[in-house]
Amino acid sequence: MGVPMADTEYIKRMVGDTLAKGCAATVAAHPTDPVEYLGQWLLQQAKVKDIQDQIQQQQELVSQAEEAEQASAAAALETLQLQQSKQQEALNNITSFTSDLWELWQKAVAVCAAEAKVGGAYIAVVTEPAAPLPEVADIEEETELADEAPIAPSKAVVSGEAGGEGAAEGEAAPEASPATAEGEEGEGEEGPPKPDYSKNSLEYVVTCSGQEWMLERSAALTRPPPAGEDAGEDAPVPPAAPTFRLLDEALPNMYLPNVAYTRTMVYFKQFPRVGAYWACGLKGSGERVEAILAADSLMPPGNGRPLSHQDREFLEKLAAVVGANMAELGRQRAASAAAGAGKAAVYGLEKTLAELEIGTVLEPYTGEDLKEGLKAASAAMSKANSKLAAIQEVVKSAAGSGVSELLALPCAPPLTWNVLKAMLLVMGKNPHDMDTWLKCRAVITLGLFEEAASQQGPLPTGHAVWKEVRGRMAAAAGGRKALADECPASCIGALLAMLLQQKCMHIAQPASVS
Repeated sequence: MGVPMADTEYIKRMVGDTLAKGCAATVAAHPTDPVEYLGQWLLQQAKVKDIQDQIQQQQELVSQAEEAEQASAAAALETLQLQQSKQQEALNNITSFTSDLWELWQKAVAVCAAEAKVGGAYIAVVTEPAAPLPEVADIEEETELADEAPIAPSKAVVSGEAGGEGAAEGEAAPEASPATAEGEEGEGEEGPPKPDYSKNSLEYVVTCSGQEWMLERSAALTRPPPAGEDAGEDAPVPPAAPTFRLLDEALPNMYLPNVAYTRTMVYFKQFPRVGAYWACGLKGSGERVEAILAADSLMPPGNGRPLSHQDREFLEKLAAVVGANMAELGRQRAASAAAGAGKAAVYGLEKTLAELEIGTVLEPYTGEDLKEGLKAASAAMSKANSKLAAIQEVVKSAAGSGVSELLALPCAPPLTWNVLKAMLLVMGKNPHDMDTWLKCRAVITLGLFEEAASQQGPLPTGHAVWKEVRGRMAAAAGGRKALADECPASCIGALLAMLLQQKCMHIAQPASVS
């Protein structure tokens, strides 16, 4: 019985070549037992085939891994390019934003949190310590602003033309110093003094979404109190929070891969956490740092990992853009101040008040003639009312620009801040609404200033209230010029001080004479 053709074809296809090679090897070797030799040869070929299959399988796996790695690298590159594109677009959006400082900061922390993949982003302003109120006597005359020459408007206002040549009217032109009269630079001149931040603190005023608790707690970084008197001159200075190094050492920025290894790190929730921390100083139009932009990956809500090189590079670019915008906003404020509208308003008001004084010198009432006494009291009240009305009118007209100027400032102007608190007291409001500049910004509105200017109702009568009002006014008693220099575009602080001073003088007069 013959072998079926299909079986023959199968044998030829599957083992024909190998069997033929085995037979050829057996013939070439002439072994004593050719069957045993051929069998062993076939077994060896089977093992070689297994090894070859394994090698091929490994090569296929390596090829697949390389393809997967290439695909992953391509996907990572695409993701990186997309992230860089989004980050650049975010930077471009902020670059073109130069209308409001605080909105700029809010956009910056939002972009920081969204594009740099950090758990928290926030801005702190560099603030001066609040000076204690001066002690005032229980009974004293109302605090007046320091005696000084009237505030003169800018050259542009006096000449009626911006950029007009020559000195302001009644003002001598400054003489050129011998060293610079011929364009020569003085020899041995030192550069501008290095800013001193030894008494400054950091008040957090803007945060990204999810970090608002910092604002609710009025979070702030302060320096540790100095060593006691018994410690001696050689006693080490207590270390401050690491963020102060940005100010004290003039660092461009600082990066801590893991804050857990930094002993002086401050945790506002009083519980140590793990994660990275990055911060950079933001300057305005001058050399002084006005604010700190900071971000972290502290867990929770961050992932606790170090920030990538790309994210740190993006944060540096973001800080540079925000700093450039702050400088531009500072130049805009300076240009608005140079226009002299605020000082012109104060100058005009001073002239009006001076004119009201002309011809109104009154003889003191001695009690000998009741009619003359009533006449003197009525004239004094009329003059006081005229002065108050003149001041109220100017305050109302300056209220809008005053609100805009105050809300554009990065931190509180100290003299004006005391005037604002005194104003709240006189209006019967809670002065603690202005305990921080962030709270103060929420209170400062056009309506508040208009209400202050139009206030006709009874003023507070409490002894403690008026004592604090006098204290606040005494703390701002550097003079109208100092107040005007804090808000030069509107001089709102100087105008409100004049309003408060006149109200205090007005209320001290008899309300009516019958």
